[in-house]
Amino acid sequence: MSSHSHQEQRKKFIFVLTSGGDAPGMNAAVRATVRASLGKGWRVFGVRGGYKGLTNGQIFEYDPSETEPFSRSVAGCIQKGGTVLGSRRFPEFKDESRRKQALHHMKMKISDGPGPICIGLVAIGGDGSFRGALGLSETNKKTGTFSELVVVGIPATIDNDIPGTRVSIGADTAVNTAVDAIDKIRDTARSHRRVFFIEVMGRRCDFLPTMVGLASGAHRIIGPGDYADIDEIVGEITVGFELGKSQMLYIVAGGVAGHILDGSRGAFGARQTERASLVAQMVWENIEKGYRSRIKSMNPGHMQRGGSPSGYDRRIATVYGDAAVQYIASPSDFEVVAGPDSAGVLDAVMVGVSCQDEQWDSVRFTSLELIVQRADEREDGGGPTGIRYLERYGPINRRCLRVLDS
Repeated sequence: MSSHSHQEQRKKFIFVLTSGGDAPGMNAAVRATVRASLGKGWRVFGVRGGYKGLTNGQIFEYDPSETEPFSRSVAGCIQKGGTVLGSRRFPEFKDESRRKQALHHMKMKISDGPGPICIGLVAIGGDGSFRGALGLSETNKKTGTFSELVVVGIPATIDNDIPGTRVSIGADTAVNTAVDAIDKIRDTARSHRRVFFIEVMGRRCDFLPTMVGLASGAHRIIGPGDYADIDEIVGEITVGFELGKSQMLYIVAGGVAGHILDGSRGAFGARQTERASLVAQMVWENIEKGYRSRIKSMNPGHMQRGGSPSGYDRRIATVYGDAAVQYIASPSDFEVVAGPDSAGVLDAVMVGVSCQDEQWDSVRFTSLELIVQRADEREDGGGPTGIRYLERYGPINRRCLRVLDS
């Protein structure tokens, strides 16, 4: 008997959860995971409220339809934003006792019966979600709750800050949402000859603010690692209006650190929100009084996480969900990018798209241990950086002030 046929004969129980900040396209990933699993005849369980729900036993089973092997309970959710399973931030999951509780509740949902079984967990989320999944895998090895637990992470975060993949679910939609809001702000800015400082999410990764800045034609992008010279910005604005510019837009990353903006303002570093308004305030304090009424700020905030996912995010979420199920079905059939100390078949991986592979339907798997290690090593929070785009296209946005807007 082949190893593949042996894998298919074992009973499979799959748990799927969404964790951390929501991202457009999470529901498409849940839908793909549930339907691909039910199509193989597996039992599939949904977890409400992320790892907190798993710890508290908030688990339900997806029942296949009587007429077809796919659950109607995930029908009509592919176009919905947010997550139908609900999500929570649950830092307490770092405690091993909480992870033991989660394993206990998973155990209570399964019927062993004769023959070997395989347990799969699909965790849809970002950095914190993957750390939780890896921790659960390690705790299971210590306790021996399940003889085989295969954990697969699906990257879903608008920050697109996950190492090991070129794109995470939700990033494309978030860029489109922010650009749409900025386009509307540009209309009123041009009408009243104003300057807007607009805050864009992204944590410590510069992908989202850079992509939004380039797509919206912003005058300047202040990324997480950029130094914002207030005097220079004041000079740009003053000269720009003297030359007849109708409006100016500045993108400010939500992850900008206080010392980068102004080393003398120690209190700024303690503030976790409203970066753009604080930059605008500093500019207002230093610019000529005649220009102060033109300085405005805007923060789209959590609107960047919401909305119906783009076609791109729906498709990549579907690809990731299906790939996760295929890995759980037979891990030995896939190559995994892992550290030098890893050996054998890995039971904790992330599905993603190679940063070098332009055929983004071609997925690859990376060890969750390596993903976490790379994220810890990178000061920018991991993930694909927007700096190379900024270096290449930045001068187009920082247009010569002598060229007036049409």
